[in-house]
Amino acid sequence: MIKIKLLIIILAANICIMNINGSTDLSDDKDKIKDPVIIFELDKIKHESENPVFVQKGGMMRVGEHSFYIRTNDEWTGFSTFYIGYRYGVSKAFNIAVEGGFSAIPYVALANVLLHFKMFETKNRFLFIGTRIRTGYKYMDIDFSEKSFWKGSLGNDYLTARRNGMYIITDFTIAIRPDKKFRRHCIYYTIYPRLEIDFFDKNYPFMFIFSPIMLGYEVRYPRKDFKWSFAIEGGYFFPIPWNHVPEELWVNFPCLANIIFSYRIGDKFYSKENYKKYGLEKLPNKKKIIEKMKNYKY
Repeated sequence: MIKIKLLIIILAANICIMNINGSTDLSDDKDKIKDPVIIFELDKIKHESENPVFVQKGGMMRVGEHSFYIRTNDEWTGFSTFYIGYRYGVSKAFNIAVEGGFSAIPYVALANVLLHFKMFETKNRFLFIGTRIRTGYKYMDIDFSEKSFWKGSLGNDYLTARRNGMYIITDFTIAIRPDKKFRRHCIYYTIYPRLEIDFFDKNYPFMFIFSPIMLGYEVRYPRKDFKWSFAIEGGYFFPIPWNHVPEELWVNFPCLANIIFSYRIGDKFYSKENYKKYGLEKLPNKKKIIEKMKNYKY
């Protein structure tokens, strides 16, 4: 009886290990298939599942790819700050991005550099661990006091600050990609410290903010070539120690709806030249692919 229990435990452990580190080979008899559409689709599944791309925090871009994105972030004011950015895949483990951010109500302007690093990834790309360093210049001029245009509409303790300086944020992220077929969905958890340095404020030249939780979800689409991405995330942060920063200098409110839309170019797998290698003039439509693949198990 003990031997049977040990055997069951060993088998269960092997199954778990295979799920984390297992191969993503989806077809062992592809050489027997003659239909170019099916061959292309099988290679496409392999390409996407073995090299999944995520442009927010849940992964990396492939080498030589370019991403153009717009995103929002309400961590500075409680209102959306809009960013326009560009990201480039330098290597499998390092990406770099530049972006500018602006919010008119109230006034905030930022110029940022973002460095993305891959720390660990399982063989089948189910689990990803990485870090992102954000640093740049920030100017903020906000006044919600009774003397301002807003006349204390959110309370006199809600953001009355002028900040002019630099900041650095280090995001540490753990992400999972639960779908095996394309690895197109990503759920991630992030924590980060934020250090602000003000050039002129003698009372509070340094501010240390910490976020213990930031949850996010990203999806790649459309199924045709996965060039687009959408992500949404939310979380909470606070100063450390709690009372070392006055309430009017930071937003005591959760970040609820940070979003990003990204368009990516540079994936040679979806180029016309690669289509021709399969004997295809262009990629077949989705209905035709589903029809051809319905009797094929993968």
